[in-house]
Amino acid sequence: MDDKLYTMGGNMVRLGITILLLVGSCCFADSPPQDSGEANPPDRCVLLQTYNEGAGAKDWSRWENTNTLNGNVVWVRSSGVIGGSYHFDGSGDWIQIPDNDHLEIAYGDFSSSAWALSSGLAINSGFVCKYNYVGGKNYGYENRSYTAPNNMNILIGDSGGSLANAAGTKTIGDSVWHHVAWVLNRATTNLSLYIDGALDASVSASNLNGDDLSTTYPVLVGRRCLAEGQYWTGNIDEVMLFRRALTLPEIKELYQKGRSG
Repeated sequence: MDDKLYTMGGNMVRLGITILLLVGSCCFADSPPQDSGEANPPDRCVLLQTYNEGAGAKDWSRWENTNTLNGNVVWVRSSGVIGGSYHFDGSGDWIQIPDNDHLEIAYGDFSSSAWALSSGLAINSGFVCKYNYVGGKNYGYENRSYTAPNNMNILIGDSGGSLANAAGTKTIGDSVWHHVAWVLNRATTNLSLYIDGALDASVSASNLNGDDLSTTYPVLVGRRCLAEGQYWTGNIDEVMLFRRALTLPEIKELYQKGRSG
């Protein structure tokens, strides 16, 4: 798509190229990362993959996370909500980002934002996850189709076996781009799933309060973490992770800007 310039949260936003400022101060990539000396820098954006620069899935956050493309995942020019996107054929395709402390929920808030396109999803098709299974316990975060075909959910767990699962009801496997976001807010003790800028499901996550939700598993895009053979079929674009709770206005803004991309 054409290069476009918008204003978001008082900042100029250029979409469709690799210079990108998003949602006020939460994401930036107009210069190489600087070491602020802070464990959690003010932007709180820990992964920003726009998929606009061609094959390679570069991370434009200050962290510059590396990644590997696995299987037959293919970059397709001008196929995304903004610029290009990656296509996953549902048979052994995924993008993998190595484990790192800044990609963990740990003891804080966390959010995810990405765009999904599919003509049909089986139950357990992996979308974006960092989730592990050790000693009979599931922990980390896993965003996938789950309760029914073509619906999304977000599942979060700790190493003690406690879980929170927000299962959505909105159909997304309809060959149309959909914005998928989720937020873990420790203050409100809610885990919420948003589809296309609107709340789709919300559950209490009070059973996880005070728990460390870290896992040593890598971040996977387009594949479920816990099982082979549960892959995404379709396209994924604009993958972002935040170590803070996005607000509803910010989620709506991300959706509207992508929709008009």
